[in-house]
Amino acid sequence: MKRLCVILLLASIAFMCTYTLAEEAETFLKPLDGIRFPAGDKYPVYYGPGYGYDRMADGKASVSTNGWIRVYGEETGTVLDRNGSPGASILIEYEITEGRHRFGWVASADLPDSVSVWQQLPWQWGYAHTNQTTSVTDDPFYSQTGVATLSAGTDVQVLLEIGDWTYIDAPPIRGFVPSSALTQDEIPYQNDPDLVQVVQYFENTGIKGHLSGLHHSPFGQRYVYFTLENGGTAEYFLLGSGFYLYEMNWDFEGICDDDLALFLDYYLGLLVDVQNNRSPQEHLRVGYNGELGQSNIDAVINNGTFALESKGEQWLRVLLAQLAAHDGNDQLNSFRAIAASRMLGKLDATPVDPSAGCAWYDALTLANQDDLPPVDAAIYEENPTYCMVTQALITYFEEERVSWGGRRDVDSTKTCVIVTLGVHKVRETDDQLILWASVAENEYALYDGTKYQNVSGSWIPSRITMEKDSNGRWILAELIQAEDGTLYEPSIIEFCDGDKKLAKKLMTGAGGKSCEECFLMYLEANEYTGPFEVIPY
Repeated sequence: MKRLCVILLLASIAFMCTYTLAEEAETFLKPLDGIRFPAGDKYPVYYGPGYGYDRMADGKASVSTNGWIRVYGEETGTVLDRNGSPGASILIEYEITEGRHRFGWVASADLPDSVSVWQQLPWQWGYAHTNQTTSVTDDPFYSQTGVATLSAGTDVQVLLEIGDWTYIDAPPIRGFVPSSALTQDEIPYQNDPDLVQVVQYFENTGIKGHLSGLHHSPFGQRYVYFTLENGGTAEYFLLGSGFYLYEMNWDFEGICDDDLALFLDYYLGLLVDVQNNRSPQEHLRVGYNGELGQSNIDAVINNGTFALESKGEQWLRVLLAQLAAHDGNDQLNSFRAIAASRMLGKLDATPVDPSAGCAWYDALTLANQDDLPPVDAAIYEENPTYCMVTQALITYFEEERVSWGGRRDVDSTKTCVIVTLGVHKVRETDDQLILWASVAENEYALYDGTKYQNVSGSWIPSRITMEKDSNGRWILAELIQAEDGTLYEPSIIEFCDGDKKLAKKLMTGAGGKSCEECFLMYLEANEYTGPFEVIPY
């Protein structure tokens, strides 16, 4: 009996250790929620993304969708499909037996259209070599079963360090090795003039950090990675050869406002130099025909500010904070105002006078927007059933901020989402309601109580499933929207269960009232008085 207690105690300690390791790993590699696989399917699993890597378990590994699966994200740009063309793969973890898990890759081409993964993986793409013969495992947090051996001196790319483990790429496999078995190498870039300029660009911004990774894809792209001292990462995407100062190929994750302000000041300062004809002439030739001159200068400036248009809420917030500081740099403030106005969709209202940037900010700040109350679909939707469904979609879109074109740059407390349905078929039982409809979703911002703007929008053929919860209340159980093809036809036919006549109806448009009509009804119901003026998109 005593021996049994000791065994149980040791087993519980081992379980607690693996649980703690797995939980700790989530701070480095975050799993995704809400990914659903159709039951009864099996997909082949590979050591790495794409068919260029070996299939696990001696070419026999498959994951069953009836078991436990965790999805971490998608990799694109480095993946080859069966024909050697660009593709995508997703990193999963699944349970083989109790106490034995596996990290592996499933090719997106093998998955049904209903499975969609958007999260990119946070790879470091560093360089290292093994300092001893070491075992590779696909299950670092549970069984730590060895699946391959790397001899000392093997060159690998470091994808992600997770505590005492490092996920590495050593084709034809990827897997985990003890971090102590690796020696980090310097990033080789000194013999590549383009990469030298990327590093110099980063250093010129004033952001504190260091070059931490470099990756070459099979398709000619190169990715340069920086780790920022104040937190976050920077990535520069270099297609082929040729580095140009005014390309907005920078992506930042987790960057603080102060560092982003440094980057924006440097980037917009380059455009000030272009305007004043103080730029390297070879850069102004790129992408434009004819002799160097004012048309080239105007094109660089226009493209440079346009590149900031969809950069997001943090970028807008930083630009507005810089304008609010009234730092006296008139030309830089002019470009700050132009960039901010593009984000807000008000380019026509933006002055180009170099001294007018802060004046633009003073005349039009987010503080002048009216806070809008929650939208009540009952205001503009008479049919009780459609009203209930519409309200559920409004809540969904507000929470997910699903905005056409990715525009998330307007203060969400000062906008509202309007949804209208063009319903073409309804199937109803006691506890389930399915609608096939064209769904129009638009986000509106209101300024000064009378000026409004459609800041994003779309209409998409959809299948909407409502179900009753345990309290008898209708909830949105599933929303399937068209994803592919000319006018989305293939996916529409699929979720119309092959009914081509219904699919054709769904492609005819939203139908019913327009979102704008409904938005005006909503304003009047909330005692906003017209006449209302439309600000051009």
